[in-house]
Amino acid sequence: GPYRLFAANQGESAEQWARPVPITVRAMVLADKALFLAGPRVDAGGGPEGREGALLLAVSPTDGADIAQYTLDCAPVFDGMAAANKQLYLSTLDGRVICFAAKQ
Repeated sequence: GPYRLFAANQGESAEQWARPVPITVRAMVLADKALFLAGPRVDAGGGPEGREGALLLAVSPTDGADIAQYTLDCAPVFDGMAAANKQLYLSTLDGRVICFAAKQ
């Protein structure tokens, strides 16, 4: 895709890692050992609402490697993601709040 995600140390110009992402990132949260990002797919129709394709991605903050990917029915609101008590909360443009939790 035309978008990329990267990591760099503050005050340094060199990137630690960089990778393409298939979404327009609308929400991002670092929780424990995963960086979560969500947004509408770049290659899908449905406009900014992501009604024809939105994703929640989990990547390693260390090297950008994929951890998990989940399909969403609707894109998140801007900055509409939070993590607390080992759960991830995502607010979508259609008015829902979705809670994700690790399997026990």
